[in-house]
Amino acid sequence: MINTDIPFFNELISILDKEVIKNINNDLQNIYKNWNLENKINHSNSIPVIRKKDLLRYKNQNIPIEKVKLLGVDLPSWYGDFKSKNKIMIIGIDPMRGEKDFVKANANKTEELIIGTPYAFHIKAVRENFQNKNYTQFINSLILDNNFVYLTDIYKTFFYTDINKENNFIRSYDYYGKFENIRNTILASLLKEIRLVNPTIIITFGGISFNKLTLNNVSLSKNDIVKNSCFFKEEIFKEFKHIPIYPFMHPGRGTYKKNLVDFIFSNLGRTESDDFGNLFFEIIKKYEILNND
Repeated sequence: MINTDIPFFNELISILDKEVIKNINNDLQNIYKNWNLENKINHSNSIPVIRKKDLLRYKNQNIPIEKVKLLGVDLPSWYGDFKSKNKIMIIGIDPMRGEKDFVKANANKTEELIIGTPYAFHIKAVRENFQNKNYTQFINSLILDNNFVYLTDIYKTFFYTDINKENNFIRSYDYYGKFENIRNTILASLLKEIRLVNPTIIITFGGISFNKLTLNNVSLSKNDIVKNSCFFKEEIFKEFKHIPIYPFMHPGRGTYKKNLVDFIFSNLGRTESDDFGNLFFEIIKKYEILNND
């Protein structure tokens, strides 16, 4: 369940409304409410949330709205006790969508967008699916260890765009990479989320996410997360330069297994299991990067 009674909920909705997607008639509050209802009545699946693309704050997100397809937005989700000494912010790159997602949801791939949460963690069937077990093991272990966990993305909207009109579509984060002058505008919503949560630590999933926040390139399969960790360097994040950022390999099943094995070995010195989510949690415990007083 996503606790919508949490102190920052209304302010978060306001941020999403201003920066990401229009909150017409409390639509965002109702989306969270329906997700919780589906979990409460133990629905194994979730009704797809589809909206027209004109609801996007596409100017704020610098989206070439007339030249996009496969639009996706992931609303943040959070779990555990907000009063915990440890507030862990897990940050991915973007809410990726594919052709199959739109076919399954019966959505128009050029005129509509699909709304979800990072790693679709709000859906019972997804949490319990073998393909997602790494996410579930890691996030559940953090929650059961009495930590607060907040899931979000750097880029709030995913899309493919054909900016050259040559049917050569590129992914949204590659598009954003072409225009570094809009970087602060794109990061505005994430900045405000960090202010709301005030995390103890930040964990990034994937080297690209780590690079976009720190401007550091790291080999995740070499060195451990402590040696590779660093802090925000850019002026936009100046008030948060005290928060350590730890780079983790992306735990999705699509990640090349050898990369995950190498990452685990670099941190634990062993790889006796492919329960990578549980091993990710062991890495957290090994380095004692959480406050356990």
